Amino acid sequence: DFLQLRLDHATVRLHRRRHEHEQRDEEVLSAVGAARVDARRFLLDPCDGTPPQPLSVRELALLRAFAGHPGEVLSRDRLLDEAWGVDYAGSPRTLDQHVLQIRKKLGSRADCIETVHRAGYRCKAGT
Repeated sequence: DFLQLRLDHATVRLHRRRHEHEQRDEEVLSAVGAARVDARRFLLDPCDGTPPQPLSVRELALLRAFAGHPGEVLSRDRLLDEAWGVDYAGSPRTLDQHVLQIRKKLGSRADCIETVHRAGYRCKAGT
C-alpha cells in the first residue's frame, strides 16, 4: 500500500510537471536575470551582445526553476527534483556542474545566479 501510494504520488507530480512544461513551452521565458530563454529552441540569450547559447534539457529545467522563483533561494534538493526528478540517485555535484555551465553561457551576466552557502542557489531578479 505504501509503495503504491508513493508511485501514485510520483505519477501525479510527473503529470503536473509535464503540464507545466507544456504551458511554458508556449512562451519565451525572460525572468532569468536580464537574460532571455527561448524554451522552444533551447536557447539562452544573455542579452549582452554575445550570440545565443544552446541549452541542454537539464539546463533548461534549471532555468525554468529559477525563472519561476526570482529572488528566492532554491534548495539543492528542490533543483535536483526540478531537473532530474524525485528518484535521482546520482551525485549532487552534478547540479553544481550544470549551474557552472549555465553561468558560462550567461557570460557577463553570470552573477545573476548566486550561490547561497549551505542553502542552494538564487537567481537575482532583474539583474
